[in-house]
Amino acid sequence: MASINWMANILSSLVYGFLFAYILSKTGISSVPSAFIFGLIAGLLLELSIDLGFYSVGQGYKNMTALFADVVLTAVIDAVIAAAIVWLNGMGKKVVFSSRRRHTRLQGDWSS
Repeated sequence: MASINWMANILSSLVYGFLFAYILSKTGISSVPSAFIFGLIAGLLLELSIDLGFYSVGQGYKNMTALFADVVLTAVIDAVIAAAIVWLNGMGKKVVFSSRRRHTRLQGDWSS
Protein backbone atom coordinates (compact mmCIF):
# COMPACT_ATOMS: atom_id res chain seq x y z
CA MET A 1 0.00 0.00 0.00
CA ALA A 2 1.34 3.42 -0.96
CA SER A 3 1.98 6.01 1.72
CA ILE A 4 -0.33 9.01 1.92
CA ASN A 5 0.92 12.47 1.03
CA TRP A 6 -0.87 14.31 3.85
CA MET A 7 -0.19 17.81 2.53
CA ALA A 8 -1.79 16.95 -0.81
CA ASN A 9 -4.68 15.24 1.00
CA ILE A 10 -5.38 18.28 3.18
CA LEU A 11 -5.06 20.66 0.23
CA SER A 12 -7.45 18.49 -1.78
CA SER A 13 -10.05 18.66 1.00
CA LEU A 14 -9.73 22.43 1.31
CA VAL A 15 -10.12 22.95 -2.44
CA TYR A 16 -13.18 20.67 -2.42
CA GLY A 17 -14.72 22.73 0.40
CA PHE A 18 -14.00 25.99 -1.42
CA LEU A 19 -15.57 24.56 -4.58
CA PHE A 20 -18.78 23.75 -2.71
CA ALA A 21 -18.80 27.18 -1.00
CA TYR A 22 -18.31 28.92 -4.35
CA ILE A 23 -21.06 26.95 -6.10
CA LEU A 24 -23.47 27.50 -3.20
CA SER A 25 -22.78 31.24 -3.19
CA LYS A 26 -23.46 31.45 -6.95
CA THR A 27 -26.68 29.41 -6.81
CA GLY A 28 -28.17 31.56 -4.07
CA ILE A 29 -29.17 28.57 -1.96
CA SER A 30 -29.79 29.95 1.52
CA SER A 31 -31.71 27.25 3.38
CA VAL A 32 -30.03 24.32 5.08
CA PRO A 33 -32.46 21.68 3.68
CA SER A 34 -31.98 22.96 0.11
CA ALA A 35 -28.22 22.91 0.58
CA PHE A 36 -28.39 19.35 1.92
CA ILE A 37 -30.30 18.17 -1.15
CA PHE A 38 -27.94 20.07 -3.47
CA GLY A 39 -24.91 18.54 -1.73
CA LEU A 40 -26.40 15.05 -1.95
CA ILE A 41 -27.07 15.31 -5.71
CA ALA A 42 -23.79 17.08 -6.51
CA GLY A 43 -21.86 14.61 -4.36
CA LEU A 44 -23.49 11.62 -6.04
CA LEU A 45 -22.70 12.90 -9.52
CA LEU A 46 -19.19 14.07 -8.76
CA GLU A 47 -18.11 10.99 -6.79
CA LEU A 48 -19.73 8.58 -9.26
CA SER A 49 -17.82 10.26 -12.08
CA ILE A 50 -14.50 10.05 -10.22
CA ASP A 51 -14.97 6.49 -8.93
CA LEU A 52 -16.14 5.10 -12.28
CA GLY A 53 -13.10 6.71 -13.90
CA PHE A 54 -10.78 4.98 -11.43
CA TYR A 55 -12.68 1.70 -11.78
CA SER A 56 -12.41 1.83 -15.58
CA VAL A 57 -8.60 1.82 -15.48
CA GLY A 58 -8.32 -0.76 -12.70
CA GLN A 59 -7.36 1.70 -9.95
CA GLY A 60 -9.01 1.60 -6.56
CA TYR A 61 -12.09 -0.59 -6.32
CA LYS A 62 -12.18 -4.29 -7.11
CA ASN A 63 -15.99 -4.58 -7.26
CA MET A 64 -19.03 -2.42 -7.91
CA THR A 65 -20.47 -2.93 -4.41
CA ALA A 66 -17.52 -1.17 -2.81
CA LEU A 67 -17.64 1.54 -5.46
CA PHE A 68 -21.33 2.30 -4.89
CA ALA A 69 -20.91 2.20 -1.10
CA ASP A 70 -18.18 4.81 -1.41
CA VAL A 71 -20.32 6.95 -3.72
CA VAL A 72 -23.32 6.90 -1.36
CA LEU A 73 -21.31 7.56 1.80
CA THR A 74 -19.37 10.37 0.16
CA ALA A 75 -22.60 11.93 -1.14
CA VAL A 76 -24.03 11.96 2.39
CA ILE A 77 -20.85 13.61 3.68
CA ASP A 78 -21.05 16.17 0.84
CA ALA A 79 -24.67 16.89 1.76
CA VAL A 80 -23.69 17.59 5.37
CA ILE A 81 -20.80 19.78 4.21
CA ALA A 82 -23.09 21.82 1.93
CA ALA A 83 -25.66 22.24 4.72
CA ALA A 84 -22.92 23.33 7.13
CA ILE A 85 -21.56 25.87 4.64
CA VAL A 86 -25.00 27.46 4.18
CA TRP A 87 -25.68 27.38 7.93
CA LEU A 88 -22.34 29.06 8.72
CA ASN A 89 -22.86 31.66 5.98
CA GLY A 90 -26.26 32.46 7.49
CA MET A 91 -24.73 32.85 10.95
CA GLY A 92 -22.52 35.67 9.69
CA LYS A 93 -25.49 37.62 8.36
CA LYS A 94 -27.36 37.75 11.67
CA VAL A 95 -26.78 40.90 13.64
CA VAL A 96 -28.33 41.13 17.07
CA PHE A 97 -28.70 44.45 18.82
CA SER A 98 -29.13 44.35 22.57
CA SER A 99 -30.32 47.94 22.82
CA ARG A 100 -33.39 49.36 21.10
CA ARG A 101 -32.75 53.10 21.22
CA ARG A 102 -34.71 55.53 19.10
CA HIS A 103 -33.51 58.93 18.01
CA THR A 104 -35.75 61.95 18.44
CA ARG A 105 -35.50 65.33 16.76
CA LEU A 106 -33.95 66.94 19.80
CA GLN A 107 -30.20 66.66 19.66
CA GLY A 108 -28.83 64.49 22.45
CA ASP A 109 -32.27 63.22 23.46
CA TRP A 110 -32.31 59.44 23.27
CA SER A 111 -35.30 57.55 24.52
CA SER A 112 -34.93 54.00 25.74
